[in-house]
Amino acid sequence: MTQTALAKVAGISKGSQILYEKGNAPTADYLAAVGEIGIDLVYILTGSRVQNIKPKPGTKVRDLEGNILAESPATGAVEHAPTPAGYITLPQFNVQASAGHGAYADKEFQLGALAFDRKFLKDRGAKPESCSIISASGDSMHPMIPDGSLLVVDHSQTEIRNGHIMVINVSGDLLVKRVRHRLDGTVELTSDNPLYPPEVIGTSSLDQLRVIGRVVYFCRTP
Repeated sequence: MTQTALAKVAGISKGSQILYEKGNAPTADYLAAVGEIGIDLVYILTGSRVQNIKPKPGTKVRDLEGNILAESPATGAVEHAPTPAGYITLPQFNVQASAGHGAYADKEFQLGALAFDRKFLKDRGAKPESCSIISASGDSMHPMIPDGSLLVVDHSQTEIRNGHIMVINVSGDLLVKRVRHRLDGTVELTSDNPLYPPEVIGTSSLDQLRVIGRVVYFCRTP
C-alpha cells in the first residue's frame, strides 16, 4: 500500500505518514485505523517485520504489582515470533489505568505484544525487561494522555518520583497520575486536566497506595 493510500485510510496527511515512517510516535487513533486493515503495527512502531504475538487461552500473565510472570489456572503458552536483535517484545494487557476516578481489572490477561527498540526505551530511563503495555481510560490526564492511549509502564520503578507520571493502585483502583511527596508526609496525586482537583493520600492511608510503575512512553490521540 502506498503512503498516500495508507494516509487516507488513517485520516491523516501524507506528510504525517512520512513522519511516522521516519520514527515519529504514531497516535492511538492512527494505530487503530491501520490495524483494522491488517497493517503490521510492529513494523509501524519499530521498522521491523515482527508478527504480533497471539496468546492462547490460559497464557501466562504478568503480575503487574510484582513484576513476575504468574501461572494462570489453565494451560497454554504464548507463541513468540522471532524478535530482531536490539529489540524486545513487550506484552500488552487488557488492564486499564484510569485517567479519571479509578478503574479496576479483576481478570487481567494478555491481548498481544509489540516489539520496541531497547535503546529507545533505555533513552527514556526504562528497564526494557520490566516494561509492559496497558491503556489509559478517562480524561483526567488530558491533553497529555487522552482516553484510550497506550501506556508503556516500567514496573521496576516503584519509588515515587516527584512530578513524574506513574501508574498507582489506591485501594484496588488503578490510576495514572502525576505523583509527588508533600512536606507533611502525605502523597499528592495530580491530573493534567484542570477540571480534576489534586487528591491527597493521608499518612494514615499510605498503606493503601502501591506504585505499579512509571509511564515511560505513551501513544496518544491528537
